[in-house]
Amino acid sequence: MHPETEQDLRGFLDTRQCLHATLQKSARRHPDRCALVFGDDAYTYRQLWSDVRKLAQGLRAHGVAPGDKVAIMLPNSYDFVLAVYALSCLGAIEVPINTRYKKSMLQHVLQDSAAKIAVVHPSFVPAFAELYETGKDIPLQGIFIVDSVSAPEAPPPTTQATGLPASLLRPWGELLSGPALSEPDIHQGNYFEVHAVLYTSGTTGPSKGVLVSHSHTLTYARDWIRAVDFTADDIIYSPLPLFHTIAHSLGLVPSVALGARICFDAKFSASNYWKRAAQTQATVVHGIHSMVPMLLNQPTSPWDRQHKARLFYNGTSSEAASFRQRFGCGIGEAYGATETGMVAFTRSGTTPPPGSCGLINREAFEVCIVDELDDPVPYGQRGEILVRPRDPYSMMSGYLNRPDATAEAYRNLWFHSGDTGAIDPDGYLFFYDRKKDALRRRGENISSYEVERIINAHPSVLESAVIAVPSGLVDDEVKAVVVLKEGAQLAYEDLNEFLGRELPDFMVPRYLEYKTQLPKTPNEKVEKHILRQEGNCGLTEATWDSTHPHDFSPPTSLTKE
Repeated sequence: MHPETEQDLRGFLDTRQCLHATLQKSARRHPDRCALVFGDDAYTYRQLWSDVRKLAQGLRAHGVAPGDKVAIMLPNSYDFVLAVYALSCLGAIEVPINTRYKKSMLQHVLQDSAAKIAVVHPSFVPAFAELYETGKDIPLQGIFIVDSVSAPEAPPPTTQATGLPASLLRPWGELLSGPALSEPDIHQGNYFEVHAVLYTSGTTGPSKGVLVSHSHTLTYARDWIRAVDFTADDIIYSPLPLFHTIAHSLGLVPSVALGARICFDAKFSASNYWKRAAQTQATVVHGIHSMVPMLLNQPTSPWDRQHKARLFYNGTSSEAASFRQRFGCGIGEAYGATETGMVAFTRSGTTPPPGSCGLINREAFEVCIVDELDDPVPYGQRGEILVRPRDPYSMMSGYLNRPDATAEAYRNLWFHSGDTGAIDPDGYLFFYDRKKDALRRRGENISSYEVERIINAHPSVLESAVIAVPSGLVDDEVKAVVVLKEGAQLAYEDLNEFLGRELPDFMVPRYLEYKTQLPKTPNEKVEKHILRQEGNCGLTEATWDSTHPHDFSPPTSLTKE
């Protein structure tokens, strides 16, 4: 199932349509087929399409119009899926928010996106309430607090119960109790219109909002279908969050487009993973690189082989042999980003060379490896990975409110990934590291800038530098090297507690170390490569480990280096 022409590619998923059109077609073709499963609750395509149009009608009655941005901060749920397709029906723009965001990071997304409406689960309401209590300027005109679609007549929450201004509260339940939006009234949008703003970690500044068109999302989904040989008879099991690309664009979207079934869990459980895969009868299972060693390190279980899964997406092909031997399941690997899509991926029936993340997806992209001057380098030589699409609107449309960052990323008519890689003569892509100062922990991209900004906000801190250190698994651990203000005293435990209050848990540094100064270049840039080379991959005798705080003996003195 690897068509070579664009006409063939569009034969099984037309990328020149709107997202909701794929659901509409599947509901017509397979009205009684199961589309979604959340725990014990299953929903057919007929019910999904009907509820999507009910929600669309309700949101329109509350003033949501084409081009409006609507923030979605929900756990994996039927409500999340309804919101995605209902907003598409209205020509509105979804802004999914990481459910662990709070304080300044949540504030940034809401302010930068200028979201008109927010759809929020009750467990995340305190994070919103705190912004209003501290007087932050948030542009929201309404907040829908989502309890459950099973109680459509539930009264709206009160100001006393939420801590939010009464003028903002909107009744979620009644949105689904009214009539459905008629099909002739559905927004007749174009494939090149933006349907989502996806925030991706910045490296030299706050997170940037990636402008994603319908065609961009559907191209990503189409190429994933090709990569995993996905069909309408397949079933996906995904414990990944819907605010992330894999569950959303490489799970929900392709599954709905082909009329298949996708089963979601609220979160990943290594001990329960294969049992859930078996219970859902999944043939394709979702995961991320760091989950592979977690699964391999679990005690053997009868569930290891009592499932139907043929492919785990997305892992590292270097671990594919041991993974298949243990679980009878292959691993699919790919290289891409929110801004691009599936730039390269492993193909079924092929054996990629060691270290490769797959063949370049030449049907959809041009890829080039260049030096510092953007000149191409020979096969096998390392350089920055540059990408550009073969079809218009099949990659990001730019960064929201950031024409400077958009121009910088697309300089010389290529998208600059910021990643270091190489290409061999057979077209296999090798990814080596992140050129930018980004880290990856627990499957999340982390901006060192964001963590440093919060550390530096502590009244006792002068400056800091955040680096990645090896975790022993696939992802990184986070270390912060901190310089305190002259005369200041701050226990590691107290700084750790402060960061735990201010940052999402995956961004809180595991390691802390105080220094009297940071190594810098003559123009005052921090030389993080020196910090990474200290001791054992950046860990020294003076490094404090939050997971073993009592095993640490602080140095008697700190001397200038």
